[in-house]
Amino acid sequence: MTATKPSLRIVLAGATASTRLTLEALIRHHAPVVGVLEFQPDDPSGVSGFARLNDVAQTGGIPCVGFQNINAPDTIAQIRAWQPDLCFVVGLSQLVKSELLSIPRLACVGFHPTWLPRGRGRAPVAWLVHDASPGAVTYFVMDEGADSGPIFVQEPFAVSPHDDATDVTRSMEQAIDKALDR
Repeated sequence: MTATKPSLRIVLAGATASTRLTLEALIRHHAPVVGVLEFQPDDPSGVSGFARLNDVAQTGGIPCVGFQNINAPDTIAQIRAWQPDLCFVVGLSQLVKSELLSIPRLACVGFHPTWLPRGRGRAPVAWLVHDASPGAVTYFVMDEGADSGPIFVQEPFAVSPHDDATDVTRSMEQAIDKALDR
């Protein structure tokens, strides 16, 4: 008798258009997403690019649970219950602590729209516009630092001196699809 390989289980957490695009791409590629954590801030206007995920998750038949703190005991318990092999954290400005990082069997995968390690930290789109420097959609294996783990995949996109935040975001969104197709 041969042992069967367990099927991959993915959880996605976040709050922005980049999270939504990541979820849509995972669904398009028939990735086994077993749960979505939708950040629900007290004031959504304070989250740049805020986007709801529940409708996409519902369309994909995926359970979606709201949260405010990714490291809170109830959020950690929900992630444990889903037993993920991979946990994508995309479009969330909260640092993921070691307890959560240790839950997925394989890794937590983060997202940042710069050529990591260059451009780590907050307000990356604003800095890309200010510097008119090339961007890159970067998915990386998360560690306890800020945007500091090993690079999983990078997809470059151009930023011109005349681009504004809307232009950069549009280019970033196109690069997200290409990165996840790869």
